[in-house]
Amino acid sequence: MKTTLVAADVAAGKEPAAALFGSVPFGGDPLSYVRWLHHGGGLELWQEIYEPYNVVPMACGVVLSEAGGWYTSEMNSPEDLQGLNIRIGGLGGAIVGKLGADATDIPVGEISTSLETGRLDATELSFPLVDVLLGFDKQGQLVLRKKIKRIILMATFEGQKTNGNTLSKDRIRVSQSANRFVDTEILFF
Repeated sequence: MKTTLVAADVAAGKEPAAALFGSVPFGGDPLSYVRWLHHGGGLELWQEIYEPYNVVPMACGVVLSEAGGWYTSEMNSPEDLQGLNIRIGGLGGAIVGKLGADATDIPVGEISTSLETGRLDATELSFPLVDVLLGFDKQGQLVLRKKIKRIILMATFEGQKTNGNTLSKDRIRVSQSANRFVDTEILFF
């Protein structure tokens, strides 16, 4: 079985419903989300959605809300987004696209240069501390549009079934229990 650790909403390009597990603009708080996932049928729905892709998803950690981004010009209304080139993906990208922005998802290593050269007018990547460590605060002002991109990010442990080689149900249960522990540890400590 091949495994990987990835943000769930990365798969939204191939399976739009994957965004439900990592990029829900204006969604609930992380605790409610984890509760739904583990006790309200969310995990079962996620597994059903991924089944055609031969992938077994498991939540493995939560990252809290991201800021709305770093903008090189002042933002006062939704109309200010029209015509801007913004590095934002997922459902957040779809939202700003509907508001007239050009949403793009360029690699992280190109963000700073793209802001400096004018290729980008704005960017988002993570929560503000990470963005500051990458220097985005030197290239634009922070606009806190709470929850525009994602309220949570589920780090996903995905096991891809290959050549009929799958984990036993017992090993899947052990992995799910360990990942559930990680979810609650991140939320409460």
